[in-house]
Amino acid sequence: LWLPQPEGYWAPENRQGMRSLGLEARARWRRAWGDWSVDVSLSYTYTRAAITASADPRERWQQLFYQPLHAGAGARSIRYRRSTLALQQSGVGARLAGTTAEAPRLPGYAQASLHLSQGFTLGGVALEALLRVHNLTAAALEPVAHQPLPGRHISQAQSTRQNPLFPASKNLSLYSLCTVRRCG
Repeated sequence: LWLPQPEGYWAPENRQGMRSLGLEARARWRRAWGDWSVDVSLSYTYTRAAITASADPRERWQQLFYQPLHAGAGARSIRYRRSTLALQQSGVGARLAGTTAEAPRLPGYAQASLHLSQGFTLGGVALEALLRVHNLTAAALEPVAHQPLPGRHISQAQSTRQNPLFPASKNLSLYSLCTVRRCG
């Protein structure tokens, strides 16, 4: 079990008497018409994770903190040749912020991000440029107590399938990521 520490990092703690069970469902639909393609995917996870044996009776059978019972995600993308536009959404249910029933509950949240990518060739090397807008709705997201995620922000990345420094290693990818600005 990984527990948050007052110093801001997480540390493992071995515990006996834990039980975790769940259900996961995924669905995906793809369709292509000439140079166009559409991809839609959905997923849902139910996870019941609890401490079954503890010296503190208030901990017994409580859902593990930060572990939501319900989580889901969806993605839609449309592609034309080497250009892609995608919308990804995810959400989680309420979570406990401690190990007892008296622990505060963090509210569930949903978030969305928009992705735009363009593939091209330069000097015989296949490249891809990617622009992402994270947290489209600028919602207040707090997956861990007192550690909120940033509001709406933009990131960009570039990648190549061939490393120009080592032309023989065609499967080695170069990837860089940079958050350029917080937007709200």
